[in-house]
Amino acid sequence: MYHSELKIGNNMDIVCFDMEGTLTPEIWEQVALDTGIEDLNKTTRDIPSYSDLMDYRLEIMKKHNLKLADVLNATKKLDLLDGALQFLNEVRKEFQVVILSDTFHEIAYPLMEKMGYPLLLCHKLDVDEHGNILGYKLRDSKAKRQAILGFQSMGYRCLAAGDSFNDLQMFEVANKGFFINTMLYTYGGLSFFIPSSSGMAVLTMPIMSPLGDGLGVAREYIVNAYQYGMGLFAFINPTGLILASLAIVKVGYDKWLRFISPLVLMLLFLTMVLLTISVYL
Repeated sequence: MYHSELKIGNNMDIVCFDMEGTLTPEIWEQVALDTGIEDLNKTTRDIPSYSDLMDYRLEIMKKHNLKLADVLNATKKLDLLDGALQFLNEVRKEFQVVILSDTFHEIAYPLMEKMGYPLLLCHKLDVDEHGNILGYKLRDSKAKRQAILGFQSMGYRCLAAGDSFNDLQMFEVANKGFFINTMLYTYGGLSFFIPSSSGMAVLTMPIMSPLGDGLGVAREYIVNAYQYGMGLFAFINPTGLILASLAIVKVGYDKWLRFISPLVLMLLFLTMVLLTISVYL
């Protein structure tokens, strides 16, 4: 959907997606489920350095005599996240799509087939003739950042979307990351634990505002995400005032959810669109 005023959505724009957690489930979490080895559940959310994380995984695989085939079997069991393929197909109509992932070609190809074979830029495994993973070769310690800088040097504008710590390197150099909508959901989720709006502002703004500065998102958009996130989720947040209000009018929480959920989803979608547009104005 090309927007002539914003000039977003043409063949000179590239959308760079992380893969696991953004478009697909986490491969190693499925490996952990198949093998019963809980330690394989760790991702870059737990160990931010990807090389440290892979060293950790390979040590566990060696200890338990796991091979490449075990990881591939787990990958083949995975389906794309709900709506991911339809979303990608819509994006492809107006943008070039690139998957920038810290996965490996040897284990990711079953998911590439399900996504319609987008361009995948990732790393490579060192595997012996018996299927043992001996090691790995990282293209670059900041491969996602370097890829976007490379595209930009050729005249492309890059948008970026991801879900974990190591995706921040993309947001730092992309023309715009989808950081603002992440903040929307972050504030919505945090409102379950901190239903007080003033308490939420005191606790989170000293963190979120500088983070937005670092990623090129103005502070007023962080405030908008805070207000919309808390406001929308207040309709369904059981730790806020909604249960007391429903008790006064004698309406059950389950009945209320059935009534209000379609409206919340529509407002949430509209809010995401408006927030996304606002950061380009």
